[in-house]
Amino acid sequence: MIAGGCCHDYPNQSEILSTGISQRANVEWEIVRQEGSARDVKMALYDDPNWADGYDVVLHNECYGGVDDAPWLERIVKAHSEGGVPAMFVHCSLHSYR
Repeated sequence: MIAGGCCHDYPNQSEILSTGISQRANVEWEIVRQEGSARDVKMALYDDPNWADGYDVVLHNECYGGVDDAPWLERIVKAHSEGGVPAMFVHCSLHSYR
């Protein structure tokens, strides 16, 4: 799960989502959370073009709707397209990667 950004309580959401899902499915979590509430943060995780390698699925729960660097955003999307790693998006992530 990738979490962080503005507008929501990401520390508590990360705990609630991971615990609740794990009670219903056999899931091992790695949670990457960026602290702070700015809308224009570029998470360092995404600087690596292979950031999603090794994962079965990525749950996006972040809100950085102020980032407008198209090539950087395309790097995030590329990990999920053309047979890449499946993605799930929680609410605010849809605003970030539109």
